[in-house]
Amino acid sequence: EKMRVLLFALLVIAVVYGQSSTTADWHGTWTANDRYGGVTYLCPVGNRVYGVYSQAGFLEGNFTTPDKRTIEGNFFEGGRDDRNDWQGSFRIVLSEDNQSFDGFWTRVTEDGKERRWHETRLGAPHPSNPTND
Repeated sequence: EKMRVLLFALLVIAVVYGQSSTTADWHGTWTANDRYGGVTYLCPVGNRVYGVYSQAGFLEGNFTTPDKRTIEGNFFEGGRDDRNDWQGSFRIVLSEDNQSFDGFWTRVTEDGKERRWHETRLGAPHPSNPTND
């Protein structure tokens, strides 16, 4: 009888542990799977995320869900023709395994036309989580 109770307890622990998800981790370097090539670097600080991408632009956004897996924000690229063509908004969601994100971005001049944004994590550089100090 004690063995049954022990096995049941271990089963419950295994199920609970298996259902727990990893903590969201946006830090690091990501592919830039679009026509620009290059990479995206992301750095979360508190409830905000800052980033640069493709050696052409930068972004900033806020976590919009308690688990910090969803970011909504704006991007900006300088030094080009009509600046409204090179700025807009985005919404991206981090995968459960922290290895990719998926979402969309829109340009100011395109009246809400959504374009897919999907990237995967690169192996390096991937810094340890910095403090807010």
